[in-house]
Amino acid sequence: MRPCRRTSGRTALAVARSSRRDYLNGYFAGRVAEAVGLRDVMTREAPDADVVDHAGRLLHVICHCAGMGTTLALYPHADAVMAAHVRQVARLGPSVERCIAGVLARSLVSEALRDSVGPAERWATLRGAYLALLDREDWC
Repeated sequence: MRPCRRTSGRTALAVARSSRRDYLNGYFAGRVAEAVGLRDVMTREAPDADVVDHAGRLLHVICHCAGMGTTLALYPHADAVMAAHVRQVARLGPSVERCIAGVLARSLVSEALRDSVGPAERWATLRGAYLALLDREDWC
């Protein structure tokens, strides 16, 4: 699937529509990440706050979709997108939407999600980055 050439507003809309807290989203969340070019969007210098927030929700879905669609363990850009997400969340600062960072940190080491996220060792550095972010004074 080729990445769509979208403006950041359209990218945010596409990602938002794919992460509406419905368990069926797991069937296509990985395809959405590929279609909107999530790696490219998240690794550019300063993506819109809406894109970062929706990307966090999409990553959350991908962490929970074993047996349905592309899992975090199988998503080819997972490491780059997760690293970019934690950097962008740190840049933007705290918000209710960005507290997904704590959920993502927990998901990365959950035994129940092992089929979706893979071995916890793979994510140790990123989990540490999410937890360090949550421990910052401005996040308390």
